[in-house]
Amino acid sequence: MMNMVNIIIPVYNEAENIQTAIERIEAAVTMPHTIAVIYDREDDTTIPVVQKLYPNSNHIHLVKNKYGSGALNAIKTGLEEASGIYAVVTMADLSDPPEVINAMYEKAEAEGADIVCASRYMKGGSQIGGPLIKSLLSRIAGLTLHHFAKLPVHDATNSFKLYRVSFLKQQSIESAGGFELGLELVVKAFVQGRRIAETPTTWTDRTAGKSNFRFFRWLKNYIHWYIYAFTAPRRGLFSYVPRFIFYALAGGACALVNWFLFYVLHYLVDVHYLAAALCAFIVSATTNYALCTFIFKSKGRKKLVEYILVLGASAVALCIDLGVMYIMIEHFNLPAMLAKILGTMSAFLFNYGSRQFFIFSSK
Repeated sequence: MMNMVNIIIPVYNEAENIQTAIERIEAAVTMPHTIAVIYDREDDTTIPVVQKLYPNSNHIHLVKNKYGSGALNAIKTGLEEASGIYAVVTMADLSDPPEVINAMYEKAEAEGADIVCASRYMKGGSQIGGPLIKSLLSRIAGLTLHHFAKLPVHDATNSFKLYRVSFLKQQSIESAGGFELGLELVVKAFVQGRRIAETPTTWTDRTAGKSNFRFFRWLKNYIHWYIYAFTAPRRGLFSYVPRFIFYALAGGACALVNWFLFYVLHYLVDVHYLAAALCAFIVSATTNYALCTFIFKSKGRKKLVEYILVLGASAVALCIDLGVMYIMIEHFNLPAMLAKILGTMSAFLFNYGSRQFFIFSSK
């Protein structure tokens, strides 16, 4: 019978858990399936356990991570090697109940879904244990994406998902950190108009071994895909409105940085106003660049090149600001404050356009 589900388990020294994890999967999953245990290095403690317990198995395989170490690369390897109809990512730490794989498979078959998310935050789902801050931020992200970005799932950040293999073959994975890959794929499916479904699950914190989840190290990557869910173009011109709003907030924050630093340098430290203005400009432009890496998608340029382009565009915007202000005052006799507002608005529009359509892109 054709293999229906490829079950992918990324591991790193999971000798204490892997036997129980595989036994639970084998006892619970009812449709034809394979299990791919993805490891990074030959000295991983998981390997001898699997080799000893399943030496001649035709559906339980050890697979070497082909992209280098790390959870992201292990999952990428498993998803790319998947065959058959579906692929499921689950963990060896016993946190994901394997019987939910049956429910995800049934959902996918019944609704023709490209992704089925196992949800902790929908009705019937729950979470037991785990770090409080990680749990809180994950819940906030999932529910705000559902209610405000209109993702049709409540728990987009959970890695426990079922994917249609034909959907995976059409995607280019861009994640570079850790488990945010699951968020990337569900957001991309949403933007592409794919069918997404969910089913409740109960996540339980591991009882043996050490977690390899590095939440704060990967937080920036999660934020990037979170913002993309709100800002990705989907409805023509109006699709740019959310991204414009995010950039307006970033621009406002950078303006505050600029003004504050100028005030400190010039009025408190007694630096010449031109030098103070130049320092404040460089710092605020650098802050703007950092925020833009969350809001926009890189075109693949080197980071230094992107940064220089942002500095250059910001310098042009500054000239536009001053030029508009001069024209409004000298030629149209507008009050200085009104002229300043018009100049700042013109500079802001140029800054946004340069980043949206030239320096960065919209994915």
